[in-house]
Formats: sequence, C-alpha cells, structure tokens
Amino acid sequence: MVTSQYAPAKQAGNGVIVAFNFSFKILATSDLVVSKLDVNGVSSGTLILGTDYTVTFDPIAETGTVTYTVAPVNGGFAVIARNSNNQQQTSLPREGTMPAKTVETMVDKLTMLLQEAIANANPQPIAQASGLFSARPALGYPVMTYYVSTDRGSLDLWVPAAARYFTLG
Repeated sequence: MVTSQYAPAKQAGNGVIVAFNFSFKILATSDLVVSKLDVNGVSSGTLILGTDYTVTFDPIAETGTVTYTVAPVNGGFAVIARNSNNQQQTSLPREGTMPAKTVETMVDKLTMLLQEAIANANPQPIAQASGLFSARPALGYPVMTYYVSTDRGSLDLWVPAAARYFTLG
C-alpha cells in the first residue's frame, strides 16, 4: 500500500555528506532518477546507478537512501526523483485464487504512476539549465473517474485528465 505522498527530494549539499534520504515508495532501484545541482542551479544530468551513486530502500517503510560516490558541492543540491517503469510486468492467473500481494503491488505501481503524473503536471522548478525537472505551465487538474469492481469490493480511481495518455502495458 502506498501511504506516502510523492515529490522529488532536493536536499542541500555541503561537499562532505554523501548519503541523502528520500521518503517515497519505489519498487526497484531503477525507479530513481538521481542528479546533482551546482551552486548556480545547473544540473549534472542523470547520474549512473552503480557508478555515481548506490541505493538502499525499504518498500514497506517507503524510505530509502541514495549514497553518492562524490558529495554534492557546498551550496549545491542532491536531487532524487522517481520515474517508475510504466510497463505492466505482472501476469495474474486466469483461474484460482487471486494473489493478494501481487494485486496490491500492481495497484501500488498504478498509484505511483499517478503521483508522478500529478507531480509532472505542475512541477516545482528544480534545475535551471537542464531539461531535467524543468518547470512546465500548469495544466490544472480536471479529473476523470474510473470505477473498478471485483468480487472482493470496489475501488474508485481519480485520474488527472493529463494522465489519460499514459500507457499501462
């Protein structure tokens, strides 16, 4: 279950500290986009997992830590954002018992994609020179409602209209 809100983490660097925490859910280390900003707000671009940083995370507690190999400069920032894979990679059995944990993870992924769509519809400017997380005009929040019913109950999904172009494999 996704219990946390989502916003990219932007934390001040001091040239010494290399470990920075984030408090949003991810399902895999590849769900993160990590960068650094210099003193002028210029982005380093997307850093490489395993070369420029490492990640540890707890999907149940919805927290994690990015450890940079080189600390963000004094006056600069560490930037940690989520960019979930939008492919549905789970197959459910055609017959028999529904695997509850698998269904929950599928709904969690959908929730995370919706959170990202909302954050991307009206992002806060994080970087100046790079296209990474640059501000876009606000699209507003017209909402489409989907109603999903199963034999175990129902679920209403409120989706920002801007997200209707997302393809969930």
